[in-house]
Amino acid sequence: MKPTLVLLSGPPGSGKSTVAKEWRKKLPNALYLSTDELIERVASRYGVKYSDVFFKVIKRSNKRFSKLLKLARESNRDVIWDQCTLTQEDRCVKASNFPNHHKVLIAHVHANDPIIKQRNNTRERGSLDWYKVVAPRVKQYEEPTAEELKRWDEVYYL
Repeated sequence: MKPTLVLLSGPPGSGKSTVAKEWRKKLPNALYLSTDELIERVASRYGVKYSDVFFKVIKRSNKRFSKLLKLARESNRDVIWDQCTLTQEDRCVKASNFPNHHKVLIAHVHANDPIIKQRNNTRERGSLDWYKVVAPRVKQYEEPTAEELKRWDEVYYL
């Protein structure tokens, strides 16, 4: 059986981490990569808020993820990737790095500012700065196109 890549895509507050929890039950041995968890650990270590270290940690998390993903690919391990992945290009590049995996895309549809604002304000991790972090990512988010969806074996929407 082919290993599975589950890629969650959407702006902050769109429900990616909530859905990822369910997939972690389905694939309990999967490598779980979460930008939020990494940023939380750093914030906790330094006794600061998540939003205080967001920009400092985000680039470092991508480098760390690259190393872990390489190991997962080489060992044919299931992967649950919980990261914004905002553009079609980003999603396609990430999927192409897993040619031997069954590919599952879980994508956000129609970034609705009021709902995302509300979810952001009730995040367990603490809210993110709307103007510096969330709003730019909501604007940057590209919904999957019909052409892009052909690259995935399964597609679900948040």
